[in-house]
Amino acid sequence: MNVGAGPARSAGGVKRTKRPRANEEVALQITSMADVFTILLVFLIKSFSVSSISVSIGKDTQLPTAVGGQEQVEALRVEIHASAVLMEGEPVISLSNFVPSDPASIAPDGTIPELVSQMQKQRQRQQILAAAGNEVSARAEKDSKLLVMADKRVPYRLLKQVLASASVQDFTDFKLVVVQPE
Repeated sequence: MNVGAGPARSAGGVKRTKRPRANEEVALQITSMADVFTILLVFLIKSFSVSSISVSIGKDTQLPTAVGGQEQVEALRVEIHASAVLMEGEPVISLSNFVPSDPASIAPDGTIPELVSQMQKQRQRQQILAAAGNEVSARAEKDSKLLVMADKRVPYRLLKQVLASASVQDFTDFKLVVVQPE
């Protein structure tokens, strides 16, 4: 009988594995790592976009300034003034110095129900145009772009409520409109 046949085991019955020796070289495969970094770089470059568009703003609105590119984007337009929130130039909710005139106009989840319903109407309008066979509006049916023209004095809370309302109707690609310095 051969008692020593089989893998080597220590006194506790644990199977031993062969350790790599200190003098053995391990080759590092950086080709696949470089591919991953290239893909990440392309993704980050494509997701970053800066564009400009000609829009009319209210006389009491002061847009923030920034330097940007020249790409123009057409999208649903929401304006936030000290006295009102407008969508496509039509008042949706009245404000008093950036605070809703009626505190009940803000839902417990932080959305503005009037703004959500107006955005729902815009989404339905896009779907009707897409059903009519218009190629441009067919692409717009799934369009999630939203141009937000906010006064630079708008409190973050109000901006957050407007963006939360937009996201309920799947308008998730927000573009904040700024003035380009001359």
